[in-house]
Amino acid sequence: MLGGEVNAMHRLYIISMGEATGMILPDDVMARFGASKGDTLCVIEASGCGYRLTMKSRSLEV
Repeated sequence: MLGGEVNAMHRLYIISMGEATGMILPDDVMARFGASKGDTLCVIEASGCGYRLTMKSRSLEV
């Protein structure tokens, strides 16, 4: 998670998936989010300090 104290850094790999693009998350990152295949994560721009990756929140739905 960026935007706060950085405890660990992980590489996220961007890959092609047919006509789409996907990202590979390490298993330990998915476990920390409590996420599994098919779940939605949100990327939030943090003012002045990069981006934050978070679980989808109803308050973020458009």
